[in-house]
Amino acid sequence: MKKIYLFQIILPLLVFLFNSCSTELELGGEGGSAKKNNSTKLIKMVKWTEIYDGIEDVLESFEYIYDDKQRIKSIKGVNSFLLSSFTYENNRITMRCDGFESGYILDNTDYVTRVDIKNGDLEYYILCNYSNGNISKATVHNYPTNRSYTNNYTWENGNLTKISNGSGKTNSSYIYGNKENRMNVDPFAYTTLFVFIDSYFMLTTGVFLPLKGTMSKNLPESGIINGESVTISYKNESNGYPTEISINYTEDSYIQKIAISYY
Repeated sequence: MKKIYLFQIILPLLVFLFNSCSTELELGGEGGSAKKNNSTKLIKMVKWTEIYDGIEDVLESFEYIYDDKQRIKSIKGVNSFLLSSFTYENNRITMRCDGFESGYILDNTDYVTRVDIKNGDLEYYILCNYSNGNISKATVHNYPTNRSYTNNYTWENGNLTKISNGSGKTNSSYIYGNKENRMNVDPFAYTTLFVFIDSYFMLTTGVFLPLKGTMSKNLPESGIINGESVTISYKNESNGYPTEISINYTEDSYIQKIAISYY
């Protein structure tokens, strides 16, 4: 497997998958305000490292800044100096970073139904559908070419178990254990574990935002990603918050590691 320097695109093209059902941050009320369960700790820093053929390489560290309502205000790349900023207004959340902009449109029940994306001269929009409170389908539309493509999402017991394309072919599948997902944002965004809609939907739909209906309630333990098997292990604090996640691609000598600190 080739080394993938996703931090070069992850920050300006964000990903989704967020909080567990029991500690979910909900967007609602004036300005899309976030309500946080008091037992939830906020992630402060994520350090992303990869090990390839035994050689360790620290790719990037990201620092999370919150506003007085405990919403994501900005994320700063420590090495790249990239800065993503977030603004909240009525039923729209806007993310801006280095000329890239995503606008998340919420319906009256606080689900994201549309994402408008601008990156230089390129413009896209994504339409999202939900079933039983979880995202079930998302379709990307490309303005310049008028092309579109769709991915479908299968959920079982509150966990995302399969991602398939519009023709029904399974791209990725996941197996979960009993560990509750208590993190307020998704550090898997910095890895290749969850690839939504040929990576484009993954990279534009808000790992840093507490969006409803997009997060598994448990932590994944293994999966098949584009035909390749992976295993996932965790180092937890005593209260169950992971401080290190390791993703091992079993068919290659390749490991992705995420170190996490909290406020």
